[in-house]
Amino acid sequence: MSHGAACRLRTKDPVLVDKLLTNYRRAELEPAERAMLDYAVKVATAADEITAEDVDVMRDVGWADEDILYIIEIAAMFSYTGRLANALGLIANPEYGDIGRHPHAR
Repeated sequence: MSHGAACRLRTKDPVLVDKLLTNYRRAELEPAERAMLDYAVKVATAADEITAEDVDVMRDVGWADEDILYIIEIAAMFSYTGRLANALGLIANPEYGDIGRHPHAR
């Protein structure tokens, strides 16, 4: 919830963020953005299956090696903190659901 709120604030596009959270594969994205999200999902769900070809795909759409490392770090940390929160039974603060949904409201 907090990450969705942060993304809504940054993009000023709550509809896009909802699409990303629901199923990013159906959202209109640039090739580099889609490759990044595909790669992050693989880091989170099948890191042991990542190959040199996966890295080449990232490079081919414009990501530098430093970017790829950063994507790996964020995906791994997000996976860790999500599992930690779930195991502890933590729930998101209710106010996160509305943050950034009304970008023009003050």
